[in-house]
Amino acid sequence: MKKGILLVLGLLSSTFFATLQAQYTQASYAFLQLERSAQTAAMGGKQYALANGSLANIYDNPAALQASQHHNLYVNAINYLADITHGNLLYARNIDSLWQIAGGLSYLNYGKFERTLDNGESAGEFSGSDKMLSIFGSRSWKNYHFGVQLKALFSNIDTYTSSILATDWGIMYSDTSTALSLGLVVKNVGFVIDPYATSRETLPFDLAFSLSKTLEHLPFRYAITVHHLHKWDIRFAPPEDETDLIFIDDNNTNKNYFGDKLMRHFTFGGELFPDKAFNLRFGYNHLRRKELSLNNVRYLNGYTFGFGIKVRQFKFDYTFAPYHQAAATHLFALQVALGEF
Repeated sequence: MKKGILLVLGLLSSTFFATLQAQYTQASYAFLQLERSAQTAAMGGKQYALANGSLANIYDNPAALQASQHHNLYVNAINYLADITHGNLLYARNIDSLWQIAGGLSYLNYGKFERTLDNGESAGEFSGSDKMLSIFGSRSWKNYHFGVQLKALFSNIDTYTSSILATDWGIMYSDTSTALSLGLVVKNVGFVIDPYATSRETLPFDLAFSLSKTLEHLPFRYAITVHHLHKWDIRFAPPEDETDLIFIDDNNTNKNYFGDKLMRHFTFGGELFPDKAFNLRFGYNHLRRKELSLNNVRYLNGYTFGFGIKVRQFKFDYTFAPYHQAAATHLFALQVALGEF
């Protein structure tokens, strides 16, 4: 186990220093960052070390595609913000004991919008949508799992269209004797094939590391992720425009907001009864809480909750994620083990 931990940490540190100079921007194609797994969404999102979990976890880390998910079908529907609808369909199959493949379809429907002229006169309606085709491949070697996702995204807003080709790369180390899993991912490495306009937008690149462990004497699994390792300050708005920052001395006029900058890189999750037919989940995402909070208003944004129920070949998952005082998302998912019929 020690060798495995050292290897993953070595890969993490070398990748970190190699990308230390990468520039973080508020990239386009936010569709690539949406939560697609009810399990990870309920645990704060961005969890990349959940072994033998939901099939949709492969959208987070393609190395999560493992032999136990052979002949599984996954479908979900998400009631997203402002009547936006989002859904995913996945199917996985083993080639042999070491190789696994999967295919997936994702969509996001933005609905209809009123088109107006410069003088405010109505000129009909227009719509927008995103569609993504994904192909996954993974290989197991001892306690290690290596995976890749190749994805093609097709986007349209009114008469404007765009398409991209991108990849996710992941590695996961799982030790069943200690119930410890480590995950490292490099996400959204690719390029824009057809831009919306003349300039080519940037993709939402991410480099992240996760750890999850089930306690020995308690049926509880915790998960911790540190994301955007290639950039220290990932705040969208200046901190002076925000309130309720943690780990900060409000009496210090020369604030450097170290604690807040650090915490925005972390997500935390927990799962009660992870190996049973009924699971309870919760999580906390500090970046989401700070970016979507209103001044002097307390709310649950940043916190997530969910549960899972397994009945024979069927696994049902639900996640509630309040993003803002005005709206929250509800994610419903069903996974079917077709090979068990």
